Amino acid sequence: MSWQNPKLDWKTNPHNPIPGDFNRIESNIDFLKTDIETKKGAIVDALNDVGISSVLADTHAQLATKITTAKKTGVVLTPGAVDVPIPKGIYDADGGKVLGDPDLIASNILSGKSIFGVPGSVLKARQATGVVSFQTSGNANSWNVLTVSSLNFQPNCIFFNFMNNCDPISSEFRNGSFCGQYMMLDTVYTIQRDSSNNMDAEVKSLVATSNGFTALVGSDYNGYGPLLQITWVAVRLY
Repeated sequence: MSWQNPKLDWKTNPHNPIPGDFNRIESNIDFLKTDIETKKGAIVDALNDVGISSVLADTHAQLATKITTAKKTGVVLTPGAVDVPIPKGIYDADGGKVLGDPDLIASNILSGKSIFGVPGSVLKARQATGVVSFQTSGNANSWNVLTVSSLNFQPNCIFFNFMNNCDPISSEFRNGSFCGQYMMLDTVYTIQRDSSNNMDAEVKSLVATSNGFTALVGSDYNGYGPLLQITWVAVRLY
């Protein structure tokens, strides 16, 4: 059934209605009813697709109210460990958002992990320890080479404990070089030697490598040793 052009000149060209006129009017009324119901059905289907329960029996006013009520504004979603469903409804340009977090950066995420597509770069803290011994002459400026090359990480903090004939001394690697005998993180401390005991052993020329470190162990003074025992602890802190 299709639309038929109606007679529009009843006033200027009047005549008594004939069966054809009534048939045309009835046909056009039926066409309009069908067309309206079809388009209304499309609206009902669209509303149900976005989670707004609607039926064809709803009036146009009822459908309009449902559309207005379903409009979403200011929806805020907070990411979590599980999926957060988006509320069904009709959204405009400012209908909602997912909260961002300025701390969502690689340096705050463990290496090997990824959060919302951001891969982490933080390495786990690792450590290794060992004990070495040197037979020394005890003479001043007699230095022994200490080499450790079996680690699976590059240390950025190395501690030494001299187990005999000397006081504990520590050193730490920072920014590619060693600045003095004793360092804790980014602060450098200078070893204050006990003036009553000039026979302490010490570490110098400490260099971290990709799998360990090298250092010179000895003293600027005579009389240390002859057996130099050292416990070392190498740590990757960050």
